[in-house]
Amino acid sequence: MTKTMKKIGSLLFACLLAIPLLCGPAAEADGLLEAMTGIALREGRTIEGTLRIEAEDLLASLNATPEGQESLAVAGDLLNNGLLRVRYTPVGERIVISSALELRGETLLTLDAWTQDDELALATSLLPGKTLILPAQFALQSVMEQLPSAPDTALAEALAAATERYGAVADNWAMQNEGILQTTEEAVPATQTRDAATRTIALRVTDAQWQDLIRSFAEEFTKDDVLQQALASQISGMEPAFLAEIARQLANSFGAPQGNAVAVALSYGEEEQIVGIDVTVEAAEDAPTAPQGSFTYGHRSIDDSRAADSFEVSFTQGEDLELKAQFYRRDKVPNAVFPDEGEEYGGRAFLRAPGSGALELEARGNIKKKVEPIAEAYDHTFDVRLSQQAGSVDIGDLSSMLQAPLLDAGFALNSQTEVLGMEDFRSQGSFTLRLVGLEVAIHYTLESIAYVPTEHPENAVIRLNALSEAEADALTQELQANIADLLGSAQSPSD
Repeated sequence: MTKTMKKIGSLLFACLLAIPLLCGPAAEADGLLEAMTGIALREGRTIEGTLRIEAEDLLASLNATPEGQESLAVAGDLLNNGLLRVRYTPVGERIVISSALELRGETLLTLDAWTQDDELALATSLLPGKTLILPAQFALQSVMEQLPSAPDTALAEALAAATERYGAVADNWAMQNEGILQTTEEAVPATQTRDAATRTIALRVTDAQWQDLIRSFAEEFTKDDVLQQALASQISGMEPAFLAEIARQLANSFGAPQGNAVAVALSYGEEEQIVGIDVTVEAAEDAPTAPQGSFTYGHRSIDDSRAADSFEVSFTQGEDLELKAQFYRRDKVPNAVFPDEGEEYGGRAFLRAPGSGALELEARGNIKKKVEPIAEAYDHTFDVRLSQQAGSVDIGDLSSMLQAPLLDAGFALNSQTEVLGMEDFRSQGSFTLRLVGLEVAIHYTLESIAYVPTEHPENAVIRLNALSEAEADALTQELQANIADLLGSAQSPSD
């Protein structure tokens, strides 16, 4: 088996694995679609999907050389007038996949695939009259060779042992710093951003204590020959002694502590759920340029099934670096005016840094769901805007966003699914991406239809793993010639 044909087999099989995933995003957004797809496949129906792309703005923005204009025109024609059609059917123990690329209503090329016994069969219009056969075990092996290998057993065992070993180091550190962790069983009333709390766990660690912990981990690693060897074996040319030396240098790299500290408080509600997180980075009084700030998270219940979350960040380092951000996410409560379920999210962030002025980002997202017994609809929109400001701004001042943006982007995803019978359905939708004035849209349909056999019993059978060098070269040349003819026909459409 030549390397060329091995790669061809791997590529073809990988493409087959990807075909059923074309409609994955729709299935995630639409529970009814996922359920009806499962019913249709169990009943032996075929799932047919189509995919169409609109990218006129994107292609028009590309600057091609005179020689490349012709190829760009072909690509644009395929993108804007092409349609990919895929059919997927489980037939007993077998899987049958049929796909076609259509251009202005005419079939440009086809690719059919099916499993038979322990083999994978392929037939394409690019190689008319031929069925390519590849042992399923060999095809899977070819694909697996292209994937990253799984972590070896030695590394997994070393990491498992390290959990206990370095856990003991952490326990010893905690005993030496008694009192850094405090638990308070005290009721805290609810606020606008978080539910009432019944218990709070607070942790406060100074920079000296953090340095002691990291130094203890590093010193323990210098004595851990097993973990050193396991990690070094994952990097070509790496020696365990080199890793030990890095850990040794880390243990001796800390300067004198400045008296800074980090405090973390977790607030728990009545059902032991986290309702609030407060993180504070404290700077010593004699260290004005040290980083300091806070992070706050709040969870508030709207009713039994809906809630809202809020995040707020404030961070400074001296007078030059400043970061402020507010974000939210909340479930919608349907009412007579707005009957759809869903959620909305968004927020604003402001960053001032040396050399870059002030940057401000605003983002908003909206999700709507409409669920009925035999129909379901889903809409998701998201917009983000980045602008540059002259100086510091109030994060609550919306007028600051009126300046010309550096970035204005977003996307819209929508899908509608309708049940047509006990085992039949139809779904359609689109995904539109907007970026710096350009727009690309992907439209799809998905439905269940009757199974139509696509095997080709009259074709000549060619076993890819048994080809000679000359036969493989001849097959490759035929494939390349037919691809060239295909591009030529796409470039010169009939009237």
